[in-house]
Amino acid sequence: MKFKVFITTVAMMLTFGFLLSFAYSDCYAAGKDIPVTSGDSLNVTVTLGDSGRIIPDVEGIPSDVYMNYYCDTDDVITLDNEGVYTGVRVGSVHIDISGYSGYESVFVAEININVFPDMSDATISNDSVTRYLTPVYTAKNKPSYSAGMATTIDLSGNAFANVDDIFNIDDLDSDDVLKYTSSNSALKLEVSYAGDKLYILQNAAKQGSAELVITLFGKEFKVSYKSVKVGISDQSYLILKGKSHGLKVTGYTGDIVWKSSKPSVASVDENGNIKGLKTGNCIITAKCQDFYLGCAVSVTSSKLKNVTKRATYIGTHWKYSQPKRAVSGYYDCSSLVWRAYHEKAGLTFGTPYYPGNTTTESAWCKKHGKVLSGAMSSSKITKMKLNPGDIMFKSYKKKTK
Repeated sequence: MKFKVFITTVAMMLTFGFLLSFAYSDCYAAGKDIPVTSGDSLNVTVTLGDSGRIIPDVEGIPSDVYMNYYCDTDDVITLDNEGVYTGVRVGSVHIDISGYSGYESVFVAEININVFPDMSDATISNDSVTRYLTPVYTAKNKPSYSAGMATTIDLSGNAFANVDDIFNIDDLDSDDVLKYTSSNSALKLEVSYAGDKLYILQNAAKQGSAELVITLFGKEFKVSYKSVKVGISDQSYLILKGKSHGLKVTGYTGDIVWKSSKPSVASVDENGNIKGLKTGNCIITAKCQDFYLGCAVSVTSSKLKNVTKRATYIGTHWKYSQPKRAVSGYYDCSSLVWRAYHEKAGLTFGTPYYPGNTTTESAWCKKHGKVLSGAMSSSKITKMKLNPGDIMFKSYKKKTK
């Protein structure tokens, strides 16, 4: 709702201006008076619950002047016909002040008032935080780390006791509510605010530290920020039945909870030591605070372990080339499979001296009964029904051979 209030200042008031000014100061000593001069465009911040008076400077203005106050909303501050205001809700208002002598304009000014919550007892839950950057994937033993993760800091104090009721701040400029600086631009940190929480977002997948100075509703907080890359010693591992292997978490020294998705396939103890129990697949997870690291574990035979290790080496060290697929140092998909099985398992898929192709290799598998029952489906893949050494061929008829 928009409204106008009018104040008429008579000559007698001007004559005793000093005495009236003294009286105003005496009445509103605990408030926040706002002096304004004609031509001013002021930006003023007050605290929720503050009261005061808008006091135009009328020196040199005709004695018959009357003042108009126009406020663009009535739910952020109250304003009476003598220029007395009270902040009643967090938000922003615009006030136009005009003075007239007869029909002549003799005073024009404007004030933007931001009403902020009382931050005198506001505190943050933590002034030193660590963001752990977890690996998303690994290619050729080089992990790629996640970015765009936010760290949450809780706010407490009377200002946030009923935050949903008083913080309707859509009409406040975001730069008025929150400002921040970072000592390390390389981390690309962003700070945002909602309700009773601060959020620190890191947009660069880098580790490092920064000192943040955050100003929220006029109150300054300092936060020491650190980002650390974490990882697990193996993201996948082939283990033989009855054998053990130790997993280690790097970059993190806190408590870790280890767990196996299939304890009957591979077990894991409280120190990250895994043991292969029977042929199959499982995921070993390490829970560290609010994030997880994982290792895909397959329990397999010695022969298949050697085959998969050879295939992995060719795929990561040789160059892909279909024209040179039969030349040492080069491979395509079918020649990689043929070489790994030929060298480590003595299996040639029916072509003992030259790599076959997907047609000849899939035909050999079908002829010798090396086909999974019920064929292969995406659900079987997601349920880890493939074992080390298994091969998938897709036909032109969109059916798995």
